[in-house]
Amino acid sequence: MSRMPPPFEIDVEYQSIYRSEVAWAGVTEAPSSHEMERHKHDFWEFLCIVSGRGRIVVGQEQYSASPGDLFVYPPGVEHVEIPRPGDVLIVKVLSLINTSDMEFMRFWPIGEPLYTRVSSNWLTEAFERLVDRILAEFERMEAAYTVRVKALSFEFQSYLVQYVDQNSEKSAGSQQHQHVIRSRQYIQTHYQQNIKLTDIAAESYVSTYYLSHLFKEYTGFSPMNYLAALRLRKAEELLRDSGHSISEISRLVGYDDLQHFSNAFKKSTGHSPRAYRQARQKKDP
Repeated sequence: MSRMPPPFEIDVEYQSIYRSEVAWAGVTEAPSSHEMERHKHDFWEFLCIVSGRGRIVVGQEQYSASPGDLFVYPPGVEHVEIPRPGDVLIVKVLSLINTSDMEFMRFWPIGEPLYTRVSSNWLTEAFERLVDRILAEFERMEAAYTVRVKALSFEFQSYLVQYVDQNSEKSAGSQQHQHVIRSRQYIQTHYQQNIKLTDIAAESYVSTYYLSHLFKEYTGFSPMNYLAALRLRKAEELLRDSGHSISEISRLVGYDDLQHFSNAFKKSTGHSPRAYRQARQKKDP
């Protein structure tokens, strides 16, 4: 009697890779005579310069572009490729959907922005070869070609994982700490708004599950508990030092519901906002 093989286990860290699909792949030309506008997509885009020179504008950053450069554009980030005068930029492009939470991007090398020119000859060469193979599959459209296309996209992403791991291995702990720092800064800047865990995680391009685990490991709080504690601390300051009404303070620290704010404040301090203010005023000279 034959034995069944063990169940296949997907690495949780990289499981989002296995949901990805190729949205588009191709070779495009951008002559200097054609003026492109900044644009953005709701998918990940990988772009390699085949020939020509120019500039790549991504978000608030600008890079020189020359043959062999590989760029990563996350979803929602404006970008444009600008050839130098009289030149033509020929680029190979691979667009991947269902990957907005690409888990491995949290390991991006420290010091590099999350969208950047990738400094790796072997990764660029692998990318070009895989785009060519994907285009060949699209051209032939033989049986099960969509499965092979998806497998090729996985192959490229595995190379990208390898690149990120190689460049981050020595500083993984520091990189994780950077995600916590970035998340705390986001919370401290946006605590007055109706922010959610998904908003905080998106700031570092990590999953909500991973951020919650990492944030608690470093701070002792979950991100949302940290947000709640910050709001209540700010409320205490305003109750002591400002003349704002309690309903105004509730809104100023990010609560839409006054009763919710009052309940949370009393649970945290043991006093209602009004009682806390009166007690502090009695103590003050």
